[in-house]
Amino acid sequence: MVRYTYTDAHGHEFGIQTYPGVAPEEALDRVASLLSTVPHSWEIEHLEVLVVNLADMPAYCGSEIAQACYLPRDPDRSFDGWMIVGWDDPELPHTVAHEYGHHMDNRLLNIAHLSVVCSDWSGDGSRRWFIARELSDDIFSAGFDCIAGSPWETQLAELYAEDFAVLAGSNGWGRITAVPPPSGDVLSELSDDIHDPLLPRTSKVRGRLSRRGSRKVHRFRVRMPTFFEIRLNGPKRAEMSIALYEPDSRRPLARTRRRGSRDYLFVLGLLPGTYRIEVRAGRAGGTYRMSVGRL
Repeated sequence: MVRYTYTDAHGHEFGIQTYPGVAPEEALDRVASLLSTVPHSWEIEHLEVLVVNLADMPAYCGSEIAQACYLPRDPDRSFDGWMIVGWDDPELPHTVAHEYGHHMDNRLLNIAHLSVVCSDWSGDGSRRWFIARELSDDIFSAGFDCIAGSPWETQLAELYAEDFAVLAGSNGWGRITAVPPPSGDVLSELSDDIHDPLLPRTSKVRGRLSRRGSRKVHRFRVRMPTFFEIRLNGPKRAEMSIALYEPDSRRPLARTRRRGSRDYLFVLGLLPGTYRIEVRAGRAGGTYRMSVGRL
């Protein structure tokens, strides 16, 4: 194995490897040049590239029809990954951009950390992109998911990687036919995710309601499409409840209606804005604790 270290314009180093006698050095230089031009940041330092003959790709990627592949090292715990491409691939610019899209996906959060449906964190795209694609093209109704073993053309990871390739300048759209190419808005949201990624956080607050029927309002601002996970813990006899209001709305978007004061609310896909969470005492006052996860 022969390994070369390359450096991009921002000083980030990454490695490209091949076997002796397989790929000429100028082919490795071309791959490095292509990688340096795709949208990227520090995550490129967690990438290793193996350049082989295109005809040998099935042996490396485990598929007879594979043209290239990306292999995350440990997607739930690591940003590291391997890209395997063919130096003699006639569509090499698109291939490199597409496979780097998988590497970017491995870095960014979307929904895999919320659900057991997704196979791992490397195959669910990014949050703003995901919501923009869903709103514009109804990708769930089109059959896209993040389940291992689903057909290639309906995997969320592949749609993200193809959209990323378009963002990188590729005009090779056509492998996925269930939805149209990404709109300018979708590409803008994808780019924003790269530069300002989702960082889940949880706020904890304490409060007190003085008597039956009293209420207290807490406000939380979100900058991007967000899932709210709200947990309330108060005196059982107080029969406390929670209600979530959208900006400038008088009707609750969601509320709890269970006995006791240990309440839970999970709300999907809130758009940017300032939301109000109202805690209400149904039968008596008391002190409560509440956690609000913006996930």
